[in-house]
Amino acid sequence: MMLFWEVRDETGKIVGTEFCPGNAAELEMVLTDMNPDKTFTVVEVDEVEGA
Repeated sequence: MMLFWEVRDETGKIVGTEFCPGNAAELEMVLTDMNPDKTFTVVEVDEVEGA
């Protein structure tokens, strides 16, 4: 099992991937500060082995 976190914009487009939840949260914060007119979210992804 492998967990990673994706940062996505309001359209669902992936703008970043991190393997640490803290880094993903920081990336989301920086992107929001740089683009105040956009909304970003952090999504946890649980990848199943062999998928």
